[in-house]
Amino acid sequence: MITLDSARGRLVLTVSCLATLMVGIDSTAVGVALPALERGLHASVCGMQWVIDAYNLSVASLMLLAGSLGDRFGRRRTFLAGFGVFVLGSALCGLAARLAPAVPGPSARPCGRTAGTVAPWP
Repeated sequence: MITLDSARGRLVLTVSCLATLMVGIDSTAVGVALPALERGLHASVCGMQWVIDAYNLSVASLMLLAGSLGDRFGRRRTFLAGFGVFVLGSALCGLAARLAPAVPGPSARPCGRTAGTVAPWP
């Protein structure tokens, strides 16, 4: 059992808190960035709905999967893989010059975010 008396316990708590902070920042960033995305990518309202739908569908569909992957392959491995997918999805969103590449980016970010928060690093 990991306790907060050990350095490992404090590290687990810190990583779990940072993963939870990542969830809040990521959720807020999508909503705040929509007007700028719409102007910068010259997208329609319909296109922006695809961005939001891809984001929300990914979170909802991968929540249970991330928990079972954490049980099967280990929480640390699942967390690190999720963090890597999150960073890759964020980079894809940042490099998008049009709307078409911007849709997979928001769907990859919650994949990583879900794995990072459902399977906290022990």
